[in-house]
Amino acid sequence: MVLKTKWNSLKEDFLYIFIGIFLAFAFDKVLGIILGSEMPLVAVASGSMIHDDSIYPNHYLWLKEHFNYSHDYINSWPVKRGFGIGDILLIKAEKNYSVGDVVVFDASPCEKASIVHRIIAINPNGTYQTKGDHNFYQIPPENLINDPGFCYNERHIEKNKIYGRVIFIIPKLGYIKILVTKLLGGGM
Repeated sequence: MVLKTKWNSLKEDFLYIFIGIFLAFAFDKVLGIILGSEMPLVAVASGSMIHDDSIYPNHYLWLKEHFNYSHDYINSWPVKRGFGIGDILLIKAEKNYSVGDVVVFDASPCEKASIVHRIIAINPNGTYQTKGDHNFYQIPPENLINDPGFCYNERHIEKNKIYGRVIFIIPKLGYIKILVTKLLGGGM
């Protein structure tokens, strides 16, 4: 009798887990349709958009030196305060993106995970230049262009590689996804 009760309880637990996973996938698909993005939710796994004590030289001064952007112009951009590891980003696909938008783009085959950086310029050919606010250079830096570890170039991101722009941030909820992904040995 006790064994049968434990077995029924275990079956019920598995059923709830299965239903939870199914609902999470269904929610992701429906959200993707609504927002027009293949990747409507992203868990942040790197610190490239953190705004800490290094934000002034890595972000404001770098943009002033390379693009002559003023502090006020940079502060007019969306996602002013950046975000950190473990945050969940809500992503919406757009027909066009603007300087200042924080976007998620595909950097395969270089990276398993998508990259979340800010558009800092639009090239004459319509490609985008991006940079992580916390990073002190664009990838690849000038002195590492021939390094085989850098096989994507932030100075020429094609529109078809962009999943969408960040429209909302949910703090720290992404740690669950990061943990599960690491346990399963996958990329973000």
